[in-house]
Amino acid sequence: MTIAQDTTGAVWATWTQVAGDPVAGFTNTVYVNNSAPGGTSWATPFIIPVSNPNPAPDDISAIVAYGEKKIGVMWTDQRTGSVWWATRTDGTAATSTSSWKVQSATKGTGLADDHLNLKSLQADSAGRVFAAVKTNLDVTSTDPTLAQLVLLVFKPGTGSFSTSTISLTGDCTTRPQIVLDPENNLVHAFQTGPSSTVNGCAFDGVEGSIYEKTASMDNPVFAAGRGTPIMEDPASPNINNVTTSKQSVNSKTGLVVMASDDVAKRYWFADRPIGVAPVPTAPGTFVPIAPTRFLDTRDAVPVGADSAVSFKVGGVAGIPAKVSAVVFNMTVTQPQDFGFIAAYPSGTARPNASNENFYPGQTVPNSVTVPVGADGKVTLFNRSNGTTHLIADVAGYYIAGTPAVPGAFAPVVPSRFLDTRDTVPVGADSAVSFKVGGVAGIPAKVSAVVFNMTVTQPQDFGFIAAYPSGTTRPNASNENFYPGQTVPNSVTVRVGGDGKVALFNRSNGTTHLIADVAGYFLSGTP
Repeated sequence: MTIAQDTTGAVWATWTQVAGDPVAGFTNTVYVNNSAPGGTSWATPFIIPVSNPNPAPDDISAIVAYGEKKIGVMWTDQRTGSVWWATRTDGTAATSTSSWKVQSATKGTGLADDHLNLKSLQADSAGRVFAAVKTNLDVTSTDPTLAQLVLLVFKPGTGSFSTSTISLTGDCTTRPQIVLDPENNLVHAFQTGPSSTVNGCAFDGVEGSIYEKTASMDNPVFAAGRGTPIMEDPASPNINNVTTSKQSVNSKTGLVVMASDDVAKRYWFADRPIGVAPVPTAPGTFVPIAPTRFLDTRDAVPVGADSAVSFKVGGVAGIPAKVSAVVFNMTVTQPQDFGFIAAYPSGTARPNASNENFYPGQTVPNSVTVPVGADGKVTLFNRSNGTTHLIADVAGYYIAGTPAVPGAFAPVVPSRFLDTRDTVPVGADSAVSFKVGGVAGIPAKVSAVVFNMTVTQPQDFGFIAAYPSGTTRPNASNENFYPGQTVPNSVTVRVGGDGKVALFNRSNGTTHLIADVAGYFLSGTP
């Protein structure tokens, strides 16, 4: 059972309940219940009112509060190879089918097992939800390079999930847990794996040691391997079942995880401080800040049709007066007509690029990286026939100056590098590549590129995977879509040896793709 508290003060709980017997068979059902505000009394438990609440007997569920007045329930379903995600808005009828919206977070042969850990950041303006799940690909395949543990990230603005790999089947890991560290913008992933003295493994799920891996919350790419062992006992290599706090952590709380050894009958814990990274000084280095709202036109007037609004970045909220670029979450809300928003440096010409597309009445966010104008401002242009409100929550900035060290970021005025609408759409289960290195002033050799990718006019549902040209397509996605949608997402991806980036359309239908480049990272080992 897991619990969460919504914005009304009601406590919610979810669990799976098995009924039946070995002769007649077993049925597993996802249950939910809620309390009065403050948990003073409880209603009658009920089956979550969606079309698919009956997973396999050993599947599990979890619950989380997220975003603005939302509750989400996630459960594994090995029968269909799915991880399901059902959401409701606080204050709606708890048992009504119309109050709940259900979708698959991931679905496919071998993509679901009975391990799940669900976390959110209440202070996250984008309302993201993070889930660590285990696949069953070690059973359905002998390939050691498939994803064993994956991180699913839900973005309410797009209503879709992105997927990144924590560990591979060849790593023989299991029982994932995650902890969110917003101060350092990190996801800490913990997992069981064979002891560090063991080569290979008999099967995944074998007890051994507890390992830790970390990745950026904005671009969760985990390093290869099991990670760093944080709990290990040579005398009894049977540590398993790591557990963590539901709350996020920071430099004041530190980080505590626990695990157990069923053989030695002992509990283990790891307790360590979380440092705050020293403020860097090299030009092109990213400096994170606590997410801060720099713009909210709902406090004044909406942005007019075919009009712009600017907001100050340099010299505000501890940010230096001169910075090269800023990273912020931009939210479009209450638009009166369809259109798009273009972000660019104040005082410069509006580029042929976009950062967010929208339809009337939508509320949609996207991460934006853009150069800052000489006056310290960023401009947002509303290319629409109707008004809209805009919100900008700044997450950090890049230090001004000429980038020189490997891994430093060099912003560019947003520029369109790819638009398949000028030629032909990308075919079903096909890829398109576009050149980055040596184009539009970008050096021939760069390590990675940042661009806004827009999917438009898709003929079927699917997802897009961005990866370095000339390499194997990863088991990951950068944008999910439904037929007819126009959806953007910010992408950071390594550039191939030929200077190109590949975009693969994993769909049964064609789609058009647009890529607007915002900057690049210098080549070399940081």
